[in-house]
Amino acid sequence: MKLIKKIFSLSLGILTFIASIPSAFATKNDIVALVIGTNESKSKFSRIAFDKEIEFGNWGTAHYNEKTIRFCFSKNNDETKISKFIKNCTIKTSNGINHMFNIIIATVDTDQNIEQIKTDIRNMVDFICDNKDNYTQILVVGCSDRTDILNTDKFMSELSNYVTGIEVDCTPNKWGTTHNVSFDEQFLCFTVISKNFENEEQDFLNFIVNRSMDYYELKRRNSCGIKNTIYKHPIASAGVGALAVGALCGIGYGIYKGGEYLLNKAANSNKK
Repeated sequence: MKLIKKIFSLSLGILTFIASIPSAFATKNDIVALVIGTNESKSKFSRIAFDKEIEFGNWGTAHYNEKTIRFCFSKNNDETKISKFIKNCTIKTSNGINHMFNIIIATVDTDQNIEQIKTDIRNMVDFICDNKDNYTQILVVGCSDRTDILNTDKFMSELSNYVTGIEVDCTPNKWGTTHNVSFDEQFLCFTVISKNFENEEQDFLNFIVNRSMDYYELKRRNSCGIKNTIYKHPIASAGVGALAVGALCGIGYGIYKGGEYLLNKAANSNKK
């Protein structure tokens, strides 16, 4: 009887764990973005977006509709450490907790000369693409202390076209510093924030929310793509079917042997 209780408890525990998986991976209202760049560009981003200097390794928090958007400023510019954050899609903050992110804010100081800005953008995009997964979104954010800057002015339009040009060049020819990385979907965007951020804030936060939604949509599409492959290709379907049949046979055989063992044990007990 004790053995039966143990088997039942173990089965119940496994079923409880399986049932908890969907909630563990459910999308939360919090959106986390990793902020990288030079110390100067990150400082400028924090002053413009949050009207204060945020220490590297700490958070800046904003709210858009029912979403809480948390900007985590990378603590330093050690490429080895940051590459690990990007590969794992997690960053450990000053409270010692690892936080998942799905957007990288690549900050650039757009008060420099335009050729230097382009160099900074390309270096960061290449570095991120050396390490990122298929879904992580990159948002290049130009940060300016000017009050008369707009996404549509000639200077910013040239930078936006440059970022688009990176995508046009790299999508067929591969990404990263050695042009050896492929990605399935679009993930690279450009925008600018300035001293007029109070007027730009809602559009900027909406941009972040949409990038986050794109991340989850790409993962969903990929999951559906696997299912479609199974349904459309007979060989794949046959393979999955064989695995399913094998699993069911294994379960059935296990139940049979377990029952046989319990019956034999009960019979031996009666003989005593």
